Amino acid sequence: MKYSNSPTGFGAGNLPAPFLKTVQLYKYKKMKKLNSLTKGTLHSPQVYRYKTRDGKAVFTFSYEQEMEYYDIIIHDLPNFNGRESYPSIAHWLPSDLSPINKKVCFINGKEPDTLEKAKKVSTQYAELLWTYILTGITIDEQILRRN
Repeated sequence: MKYSNSPTGFGAGNLPAPFLKTVQLYKYKKMKKLNSLTKGTLHSPQVYRYKTRDGKAVFTFSYEQEMEYYDIIIHDLPNFNGRESYPSIAHWLPSDLSPINKKVCFINGKEPDTLEKAKKVSTQYAELLWTYILTGITIDEQILRRN
């Protein structure tokens, strides 16, 4: 690939066709940097804070769109005050996107498929986990009692 003095650093004529439109947009935006998204993927640095209904605990989450669903990335949790915090009890999996290496675990095919659903599920998860921390009643047991 040849280099040039163009604002993009590449000679537009030397770029593969899919990149040519990006170069043209780049020039159109008068040298403003464009961020690109991989098709089917949303990555946002936006972190959402959720305060439990009793106002005594705060959880923080972000949401990552995968191809057909959203991962709920956990950024911060309250202290477990001595309660077990095994992944199988707290329903989380490891995540490199999380500063505490956690994301909410779902049964395959039951992941939230919209951002709004992911936000709603994260608040429900926070309430269930907070109840476990306060009472020792696991998330699984709370759900069984509801049904």
